[in-house]
Amino acid sequence: MSKNIKILVVFHKKDRIYNSKIFLPIHAGRDIAEQKLKDGKLSKSEYDWLVKNLVGDNTGDNVSFKNSYINEMTAIYWAWKHYEEIGNPDFIGVNHYRRYFKINHSNILKYLKKYDFISLSRPNFPEGFVKQWEFCCKVSNFNISDMEVLLEVYKKRNFEDYEQFNQYMHGFNDGNMMNLFVMSKQDFFRYCEWIFPLIWDLEEHLSTSNRVIGMLAERLTAYYLWKLKQEGKREFKARLADVPPAFSWDYISSQIFSYREKVQTNGSRHAVLKILGLGLNIKLKKADIV
Repeated sequence: MSKNIKILVVFHKKDRIYNSKIFLPIHAGRDIAEQKLKDGKLSKSEYDWLVKNLVGDNTGDNVSFKNSYINEMTAIYWAWKHYEEIGNPDFIGVNHYRRYFKINHSNILKYLKKYDFISLSRPNFPEGFVKQWEFCCKVSNFNISDMEVLLEVYKKRNFEDYEQFNQYMHGFNDGNMMNLFVMSKQDFFRYCEWIFPLIWDLEEHLSTSNRVIGMLAERLTAYYLWKLKQEGKREFKARLADVPPAFSWDYISSQIFSYREKVQTNGSRHAVLKILGLGLNIKLKKADIV
């Protein structure tokens, strides 16, 4: 029996859509999209474009209104609760509008014949997630104590697993960040049943005025993927790409020349210019974000 796959491509603003039968472009946070958020306020034309071209995460059983502090987890929650609507795929994944796995998505099922799941290959932080979180706090509006809250919440909910989790958070960081993955339906449902109760517990203890819960959820996802590997699941680590690789002029030209502006949570802006594979960061005027 042939397998099928669906990859959520998460958007929160207008950007390029790449046509593929395996991609499901989804608008995360549609319920609050007309509010002023981290990238400013959407214009009416931008909002209308998102509604016209993307599935929204605000239908049926949903948590779209929490997007400002749990990020792409609202899209993941929607897919979990509407799995039949997205085609009941054997495998499901998550990419972002500007973060794709650097593999040929049109032939991705060949990887899943040999491997059980796909994760992101990123530079390691040998000092572990806890130390790495201290660095995040220096550049974002987070507190070092937020990580302590995560450890306490985990201990209360998953006591039998806590020692392993605590050891992982202090001693490992194997690069599985940004909530990028492809996994089987069974592992995805187990993941959702595990991570969302933890996120709801974090809501009771942490601020919802910033994106800290969503950032901590990335660390939880990394741990879950690590646990899959400990269970004997075979992992394929894929590199990160700005566009989905394919044998097409769009992809080839993007490797020769590309330009993208990025806005950080603190309002700082910079452009990334790539020419023949060489990247140049250009600092821009600070964005008008409050």
